[in-house]
Amino acid sequence: MGCKDGSRIRTLRFHKGKINSISYHPQDSVLLSAGSDRKWVFWDLVSGKSLLSHKGHTSQILAASFSPDGKRFATAGSDLFIKIWEYPQGEELGKLKGHNKPVTTLAFSPDGKLLASGSQDNQIFLWRLEPGISKTPFQKLEGHSYIVTQVFFSIAGKALISISKDKTMRLWEVKSGKMLRILHGDSTPLVAAALSPDGKLIALSNLTNDITILTFPTDIPELQDDTGDVSASGETDNSASLQTSESDSDASDKYGIDLENLKEMEKLPMTAEELRAYAVTETDDLSTVQYEMRQRLNLLLKTKDTCLHAAEMEKLALKILVIVPDDLAAYHALVKTSILKQDFATLSLFVSSGYFAELDQELYDYISILEIRNIFDNLRFELFDQSFVRQGNKQKIKLANCKGNPLSVSLSGISRNLRYPVEFLKKINSIPRLIDLREYMNLPQKEFQDRMFAEIERILGSRTPHPTSYLPRTPEERSEQVPVVILNLNLEKAHTWKNDGMASFSLRKLGGQWQSYQTDRDNRIVMHLPAGSYSLKVAGVLRKTFFLIAGTQLDLSID
Repeated sequence: MGCKDGSRIRTLRFHKGKINSISYHPQDSVLLSAGSDRKWVFWDLVSGKSLLSHKGHTSQILAASFSPDGKRFATAGSDLFIKIWEYPQGEELGKLKGHNKPVTTLAFSPDGKLLASGSQDNQIFLWRLEPGISKTPFQKLEGHSYIVTQVFFSIAGKALISISKDKTMRLWEVKSGKMLRILHGDSTPLVAAALSPDGKLIALSNLTNDITILTFPTDIPELQDDTGDVSASGETDNSASLQTSESDSDASDKYGIDLENLKEMEKLPMTAEELRAYAVTETDDLSTVQYEMRQRLNLLLKTKDTCLHAAEMEKLALKILVIVPDDLAAYHALVKTSILKQDFATLSLFVSSGYFAELDQELYDYISILEIRNIFDNLRFELFDQSFVRQGNKQKIKLANCKGNPLSVSLSGISRNLRYPVEFLKKINSIPRLIDLREYMNLPQKEFQDRMFAEIERILGSRTPHPTSYLPRTPEERSEQVPVVILNLNLEKAHTWKNDGMASFSLRKLGGQWQSYQTDRDNRIVMHLPAGSYSLKVAGVLRKTFFLIAGTQLDLSID
């Protein structure tokens, strides 16, 4: 469309609610979109206008995909149905049902004769579409222990690759439905993957900021001579052979990647340690337990009776965050219980960490994500942002106990001024078991601060999670006392970008790592820090070095 620099050409607006899936037509300048409003839409990419829309399901559509020849497309979602449609008329050709939980992903085989579907029920189904649309799957692929997030066929269609929130990527033989190999095991749920155009590389992403590149395995007997398409019967049709015009060395030049450096170590016999890391226990279904815990938490939050269920909510939320560290609903539950206990130190931690958490709207429907964000923002700005008080305002936020009586909000210096670096918050939201929040419940304020300073230093220097056998420290145990200083920093006159009065800056203690913070909404911040020698950067520029002496306060203004 004449744009070569990656700039935005246009914005397409039609859907009411979030858009869950998009797919380009293989020949026409048409985009298919589908979303939570239960509708699918055809877009003319030249004009930017919607060509056709249809309310295709009774609940939100989670997946949509064009067939390779562009003559059909498929949609699926939370109503458990998979629907096959004719393009461009948009007429329904068939309706399939087999999954017992929402369908999350769809993929056509390269010849368009098969459709693969993955679901929150942890299963993958293979459906025949030719010579006629079969109403029952001809293969059920079982092995994942949690939600299947994506499926796609190998370039010749003999194999299917799947990724899941159970942290594994698996390879299946289409003809037999047999799992051939666990291609990858990860420390966090897998969320997206892509096959290179020549079918030799797989890119994979998880909940961290890393992308993993793997080679498609070539040592599996069932996939040898993988040059034919797979027919709707699951048999290989060698009459349509895969055309390859490049050698392996040509392919590596094309993608700028040394294929030899990407050889999978699984081609060698695995050590016992590697087997433990990659294995997924089929009998002990941890993910099913996790799913049930989150369903139970959703039910408890729906009752809106925190007083009655506080103990169970807190216990469930802490267990969930061990496995799913960015579960916003779990943080919301802990916010509620912390308010009841008037534990404002932990409340500050949960509000800060919840800023980087996400709500799985397929599991939680007790309240909208917008309402949760508003709750967290109100607590963040009206309770913990000290500019609100410094500007002469009275706190309007109202907290009540279980008898309906107002709670007096009296923040200690630690609750007000113990601030969390962005890098720390992002890490504990992305790596399971990196922090055990049970260690910070029901503590005296000083002990909470001492433990937290040590934990921030540990986590910023490591990505190693606690072992599953880890026992948290008890409230009675005492940490090594950390000498503390109060830093009163004023960036009102500093030349830096200020978002709603909040200026970003970074601190580094001698021998440590840079830590990113934001001021309150008046460009100022009062914070507790361990004593020592520090450097300060504003707008990426080193502005000051200074020494913080234990038991003192340093007032620092940057012009």
